[in-house]
Amino acid sequence: MAPRLLLDTHILLRWLHDRKKLTRDQVRGMESSVRNRMPLALSAITLLEIAMLVGDKRLALKAPLDQVFSRIKADPEFQLIPMTFEIALDAAHLSILRDPWTAPSPLPRASTPSPS
Repeated sequence: MAPRLLLDTHILLRWLHDRKKLTRDQVRGMESSVRNRMPLALSAITLLEIAMLVGDKRLALKAPLDQVFSRIKADPEFQLIPMTFEIALDAAHLSILRDPWTAPSPLPRASTPSPS
């Protein structure tokens, strides 16, 4: 069956580790999907984001990353949505996107030769 909900990174992490931080409507929606055997969709980029956050020590998981990913992979309530060429092409047309890892840096000032 096709997924009904696409979870973002923070919702996935709360679903797995701290459901008390989810709203009642969020929990109801996800529980309803699972109960009706509709998988919860995860973008492949979500897994990359989690790995990068853990690698940068900006996210501490309750279990090692490989165990968290193994749990997600083995759990039929999740369906991984791969990155496709079409998604990447669509993203190229979104003006709000920019690479979060590279902030614009000022050009170095040209040094002016001192008068001799």
